[in-house]
Amino acid sequence: FRSLGYPTQETDARKGTVDYLAGSKIAFEGQVSRTLRESTMSAPEPKPLTVRGAGFKAGAMELPADVTSVRFGWRDELGLTGRTDFELKVQRRDDEPPGVDIVGLDRALAILEDETVEFRIDAEDDYGVKQVGVAWQVVDALAAESPSNTLPTGAYDVAGGKQQDRSLTGMTTFSPLALGIGPGRVALVATAVDYKPGRQPSRSAVHTLLVMNRADHARIVQEQIDKITQQLNELSEAEQRQADTTERLEQE
Repeated sequence: FRSLGYPTQETDARKGTVDYLAGSKIAFEGQVSRTLRESTMSAPEPKPLTVRGAGFKAGAMELPADVTSVRFGWRDELGLTGRTDFELKVQRRDDEPPGVDIVGLDRALAILEDETVEFRIDAEDDYGVKQVGVAWQVVDALAAESPSNTLPTGAYDVAGGKQQDRSLTGMTTFSPLALGIGPGRVALVATAVDYKPGRQPSRSAVHTLLVMNRADHARIVQEQIDKITQQLNELSEAEQRQADTTERLEQE
């Protein structure tokens, strides 16, 4: 738990249930109405506890993953015991990986190679976000010399968070020209890392950028213009045929 930047936490266990983070250590303390002679804890094997006056204490320990309850028993100075041991249910929680999204960027977008797009990265984690960034890979290089060429890939950091910061936001830009990316399709994701040691970065949904040079852009624009012109011509011809049909019917 401390590796995530959190201080020791105290939880009231009188309701009979507590939860804890997997990998953290737990200590138990209790109090009864009379001075104690002895006390034990079973998890599941019994072990003696330190007693002082009417209190008992179990030092910090890491519970086995399959332990779902801990039982406490005691004998007071008069030799009396409780009717039954006190059973405390313990629920083990895993540290979940962070979630991360790209905001303000279409899932599919065509841009010129000298254009720059701006977007935001939002990340959340159950304990703390350490870093957010961007990872990209060219998946279809139009100017590649041969299909066997290794396609470019890269990554960069955008913002860093502090321990216990459960959300992190960062603005960033993506410029194909600045990154040395030529015409082609680029797969782009946001990444986020939390403070759990050894955790691999989480990734957002993939955004696809079609990077074009100005000649390709001009060709596509011309193709769109030609398509629209053809549609307008076909519509005009259809209207003329309809007009000719109407005129013929009127003459008859």
